Amino acid sequence: MTPAVIYQSELILGALEKFNWNRSKPAEHLEIKHPTFQYNIVNYGLE
Repeated sequence: MTPAVIYQSELILGALEKFNWNRSKPAEHLEIKHPTFQYNIVNYGLE
């Protein structure tokens, strides 16, 4: 994994934990469209 990918996956994981694994609120908080957020969760193996 590149440093950018590691950083992005850590941001997503932190947001998921902050919002108790609710997937809509973290996407909004990070200003990422929900489908992109969902894709990143699966792509980074965070589900």
